[in-house]
Amino acid sequence: MTAHVNYEAEVAVLGAVLVDGTLIKDLELEVKHFYHKNHQQIYRSVQKASEQQEFIDIPPVVTTHLGKAIGSILFIKNGRVDSNYSQYQTS
Repeated sequence: MTAHVNYEAEVAVLGAVLVDGTLIKDLELEVKHFYHKNHQQIYRSVQKASEQQEFIDIPPVVTTHLGKAIGSILFIKNGRVDSNYSQYQTS
């Protein structure tokens, strides 16, 4: 069986959760449901923050759970969360 991959849907879910952290409690998703490894890492970080009853928002998730790896996996442009950071880099 071939997995159906929808990059935009993954980005939309991550963006929604990072904008409204309370949504994580309503989701029945697991890390394995994300195809892209960067998205898995972001979702794992959000789950960890939720399990530790931390406020879920971009700054705390980034600084506490993603740390220095954030530059390579997450980029926010015009309110959009995107893990294709390299496409936005300029020389």
